Amino acid sequence: EPGPDSTGKIVAKFMNTFYDYQQVYSTEMSIDGQADDPTKALRGHFNQLKKLKKRHPDLKVIISLGGWLGSVYFSDAALTEESREIFTESCIDIFIRGNLPIENGTGGQGITAGIFNGIDIDWEYPIRGGVQGIHHHENDNDNLTKLYALFREKLDAINPDLLLTAAVPAKADVEQIYNIKKDA
Repeated sequence: EPGPDSTGKIVAKFMNTFYDYQQVYSTEMSIDGQADDPTKALRGHFNQLKKLKKRHPDLKVIISLGGWLGSVYFSDAALTEESREIFTESCIDIFIRGNLPIENGTGGQGITAGIFNGIDIDWEYPIRGGVQGIHHHENDNDNLTKLYALFREKLDAINPDLLLTAAVPAKADVEQIYNIKKDA
């Protein structure tokens, strides 16, 4: 999800690093019957996804950013060229290049590279609506279009097969909110 770092810049944040890559899965919880090694830098959900992809190499896994409780700072992330650059680069660094923040003996450079085949933007909701406290700006729809374009450009530079998807509501006013027919 987008959130402020210690300097106030909006970057990719985790809702719960413990479950994502620190939790030790037991043999009963693991998809392959092998418990996570508590001394390894990758455990938890992300390690299970890595095992699942090893078992099913053609499986596509996409990380979804935002959602109902995770969209508070999307407007801030998309607001300017600089904020879009900072946010997009942080997402790609963490989820595509696999550079997880080091916490409690887990994480590190390239540790999850190859797990995620793309990024899903689940901004609920640009311009208006969403959970209480969500930030909005009158140009959210245009800024979101620019954010999509920047993500696509950066993903293509790494690998054009990386996916960029969006969770968009099926509402009558969706074209007013999301610039469905507009090119970047």
